[in-house]
Amino acid sequence: MAAYIVLEINTAPERLEEMRAFLHDRMPEAMAFDGCLGVDLVENKEKPGNLLFFEKWESHGHYEKYFAFREQSGVLEAFSEMLTDEPSIRFFDLYEY
Repeated sequence: MAAYIVLEINTAPERLEEMRAFLHDRMPEAMAFDGCLGVDLVENKEKPGNLLFFEKWESHGHYEKYFAFREQSGVLEAFSEMLTDEPSIRFFDLYEY
């Protein structure tokens, strides 16, 4: 079953351009990771640096492998240093109606 993840972050204002470059360099690798079915990234027009990632993965297990890869490579630590607070991460299942 597909897994849907919503990640919300708040980037430190003085690090915003650095975050944009960081994401620009790393999003293609995320999109190509095994099991990734897509990622949409949006920025709050009224609060620059407030970003939402809408991710779709083949399964929660695929996402967990991706997260472990990012953690082991040091990317998560570098990413976290640009934030003003803890990221919010939520997991969803598709609602069948």
